[in-house]
Amino acid sequence: MDRQQQSAATQILTHTQTLGLPLPKPVLEAHARVGKVRAGKNSIPAHNLTGVAAAVADALGRDADPTTDPEVVRAIALNVITGPGVLVHVEEASFSRLWVAYRECEDEIVAELRKPFDQAAATLALAHERIGDLDLTKDSEAILKKGGDIAAVWAGAVEANKTIDSVILTWVALGQLIHPEPIDRRWLNLRIVNPTADKWDQADLSLKQITAWDAVRAGIGLSLPTLSEYTERRAVIVKQRAKIQASAGEPPKRPSYLY
Repeated sequence: MDRQQQSAATQILTHTQTLGLPLPKPVLEAHARVGKVRAGKNSIPAHNLTGVAAAVADALGRDADPTTDPEVVRAIALNVITGPGVLVHVEEASFSRLWVAYRECEDEIVAELRKPFDQAAATLALAHERIGDLDLTKDSEAILKKGGDIAAVWAGAVEANKTIDSVILTWVALGQLIHPEPIDRRWLNLRIVNPTADKWDQADLSLKQITAWDAVRAGIGLSLPTLSEYTERRAVIVKQRAKIQASAGEPPKRPSYLY
């Protein structure tokens, strides 16, 4: 794992705690191991070649065999452990195990993220019935003028929109950790919606990034994909576009990059 992946793992831990979501036991155990390795690494004394010589001299002074003397063995082991690059690789090894834990549990993590996501999506759908096609921020005054309990409805919608943003931050960190390749920004909206190709193009979703509330206003259902489903969504739109172009007699266009 590189530094960016290590940072992503920390972000996932932080975001899920904020959302009140449990991480799978293997992931939590791997995080705990990373913490123990870091703490243990910091407690190891600095590299010291003279320590070996002093231990050998002390053993000989006690008529002990320096090749089997515990203090000599300990001094040699310490110098090997604290040698150039060793401790760096020790920490990398612990992070590699953490990466494996996340990779094996990625769908389980997304399943947990879907719980607040789906609940927030339902809140936004109900709020849209009351608020209508208005922007939650720019049109807040107009919304509140509706009276009744609309203030509570509006506040719930704002909070639901923030919840989905937090879920997506966690989802993105998971993607950066498991599949740290660059992603084509034209497909970012597929993290929260799964429309057909014609709906995607009609809404110009390749050209702008929308919020969950924007999607609800546009009549596009909200859904959180697994990392593999995200890739599948892109592939489906590319295939649907090709079929639409073929049926219309248009020349085939250069396919969009998936990443």
